[in-house]
Amino acid sequence: MTRSGCAAAGEPPHMANDLAQAVDRETLLPGEDPESTDPADGVRWVRVYRDLIELTTVLLERTESALKTMRGDAVREAGLDQRLLRIQRER
Repeated sequence: MTRSGCAAAGEPPHMANDLAQAVDRETLLPGEDPESTDPADGVRWVRVYRDLIELTTVLLERTESALKTMRGDAVREAGLDQRLLRIQRER
């Protein structure tokens, strides 16, 4: 995807949709049912989201460390990646 938000030539058309879903607070994971009253569903989704938060936290820590050794354009680009990870973790 280009900085303007349009898919670049050669990128699969679903990438823009994937990015939009990744940062949309309303998007549910496949199989997630907010209407479920089954306690097992609640336990399952707490575990799933805990794992996802832990993964994103590890990625953020690693990128923070890597940013310290980067310069110029690479820092700006990696900073964008880090912002996207924070948005995804917070959703």
